[in-house]
Amino acid sequence: MSTRALRLKFVVREDHTSFIKWFERLRKWVETDEERALLSLSSEGDAFYVQIPETILDTESGLLQSLALVIDSLPHGDIRLEDVEADFSHMPGPSNGAEGINRSLGARGVMLGAVLRPIQGIHPADLADVSYKLISAGLDFVRDIPGLINQEASQIGLRISLIEEKIDKIKEETGRRAVYWVNVTSKLEKLVDIVQKSLDSGARTLFYDLNVGCMDGIVTIREEFGKRIFLYVNLPSYQSSFSPSILAKLARLYGADVVERPGYYGTNREEVLSIDRALTSGIEVKKSLPVARNIHPGEVEANLAIFGEEQAIIADEAVYEHPMGEEAGVKSMRECIDAFLRGERLPEILNSHEEVKVAVKKWGILATQ
Repeated sequence: MSTRALRLKFVVREDHTSFIKWFERLRKWVETDEERALLSLSSEGDAFYVQIPETILDTESGLLQSLALVIDSLPHGDIRLEDVEADFSHMPGPSNGAEGINRSLGARGVMLGAVLRPIQGIHPADLADVSYKLISAGLDFVRDIPGLINQEASQIGLRISLIEEKIDKIKEETGRRAVYWVNVTSKLEKLVDIVQKSLDSGARTLFYDLNVGCMDGIVTIREEFGKRIFLYVNLPSYQSSFSPSILAKLARLYGADVVERPGYYGTNREEVLSIDRALTSGIEVKKSLPVARNIHPGEVEANLAIFGEEQAIIADEAVYEHPMGEEAGVKSMRECIDAFLRGERLPEILNSHEEVKVAVKKWGILATQ
């Protein structure tokens, strides 16, 4: 059987010499002629491409462990892993993916959600009331804030029960389906227990925070619970050694159905494009659904025009800090999304939708170019 290889792309912005010395150290790990033929280094500007035999890295123990070995052995400096190419046929990928989310959750167009801030308190009854108000105003989903898991004042089972009751009530009243993503982020040794409590309480849509947890948490959830759950993760807000796109790719490979990434705010177009490519193309597993984080009404058109309609949008500040109140904040976002889907430009709806007009006055309009 021939030896396979990982092809890694690094960006090295400082000392190229130390990076090359690191590669020379890798040669000491090589024992066979077949491995030596695969080990290679090439460069293009600040980008270095390193091909490494999988036998050196023992990928049978896991892609994450292999990449961690590479990262931990790198010299200190401004060096970042940008991409990895390998045989991903053994990787699970999303159980449901973007298509399964849209089909199973009854999505209508571009889904709109909000972080469930405890604006009245963290008791499950308070959060259920907030959920009912915001979903009634036009949200398709709500998700927990990362720090709320299973506190004494907000136990996860009761929270799921009361919020789902409100969601069922809205369905009875309007026919609309909505989703509550419950936070299960916890230490690995407690993760299975907290997910099982969520399932026992009727939850099937789970949120896992990569700012606090680790990629192994996704692996654990998928290995233990498989297709029974929909899994939503958010990318870390900062990670020096891994680019956002490689983290998105790994989240998808390990089984995230939904991945929350930065929205487009005018200066990060290429970063968002690279993340979306990692989530929706290039590898033979199901697509993950991108979610644009913290979008204002005046940014909706640019985000949908540039990155397409196969994404969801999550609002936070736009909802809770709207001058006319939280429900007006939801309506302003919903009106901007629906207008775009109808083919209307934002200036065309300002005079007919006061919520949008007030929001645009506060936060402005982001150009689509």
